[in-house]
Amino acid sequence: MYRLIALCLLALAAIVPVQHAAAQDSTQNASSQDEPSAEHMQLARQVLAASGLSRSFDEILPTVADEAKSTLIRANPQAQLGIIEIVDKVALQMVDRRSELETRLSRIWALNYSQQELQDLLTFFRTETGKKFGVNLVDLLGAQITVSQAWAQELGTEMMQRATEELQKITASEAQKLQAAPPETPQQQSQ
Repeated sequence: MYRLIALCLLALAAIVPVQHAAAQDSTQNASSQDEPSAEHMQLARQVLAASGLSRSFDEILPTVADEAKSTLIRANPQAQLGIIEIVDKVALQMVDRRSELETRLSRIWALNYSQQELQDLLTFFRTETGKKFGVNLVDLLGAQITVSQAWAQELGTEMMQRATEELQKITASEAQKLQAAPPETPQQQSQ
């Protein structure tokens, strides 16, 4: 589940070059001039919806609820049934908070793209190619991550092998030099 969330975050990072200011929560030192207009935010929200990327965050609340259940059950196993019931109840009460995430994500888009750029993106995401891109993006990023991790592992293995071979050559060369050198006499050692 963490992998899905990580992939979703990577998907956003691939499309939206998040600036430091955009990553800050709106409650943290953001001046009113940095805040996008209502129209800009609405357009950003439309792009987010059209891209399909916000759907990839739908598993956050169930994941958080499962983690809360696990943590609470580990602390008090005999209350498992009550814990499950209570956490499920609280999770259902929190479903309507999903719009907070939509607002925060839309703000990131609005802070990084002009209204015209957002309009261009919206136009793209409404095309067949754009729809396909939105549907496949998370899977594409997942496949790219898998391939790049496998490649990095191959490189690491080869690097270790080649470096070990080089170190062994140096060690063997140094050993040969030591064997070829005449043994030191006690007089030479004292000098």
